[in-house]
Amino acid sequence: MNHIINDMTELTLFDQPPVLNRYHNTTDLLGACLKQREIRTETQNKKVLDFFKLHPSGSFTPFEVRDALKTNSPITSIRRAITDLTDMGYLVKTDTKRPGQYGDLNNCWRAK
Repeated sequence: MNHIINDMTELTLFDQPPVLNRYHNTTDLLGACLKQREIRTETQNKKVLDFFKLHPSGSFTPFEVRDALKTNSPITSIRRAITDLTDMGYLVKTDTKRPGQYGDLNNCWRAK
């Protein structure tokens, strides 16, 4: 039994099945429309999380994540996903900043 407990204490957040459908329902959607948006949000959050899991030692700006994912999603959606994943404890905002697409400095995030 101790072996099982020790194995369980070594789990990381990435070993847990994530709940990633954190859609911000600011327009009061209901029913099928709401479910569709939750699925889309979950899919995007999963893609962003998977990217960070594949690059555990790197830190990335939202623009770098969007470019690496080869998606045409608005940068605001990638930023929302990164913020949600940070709030959920999967990512950490670093002290590193790099220029983004518009020349302004952007914060970088890394896997926790």
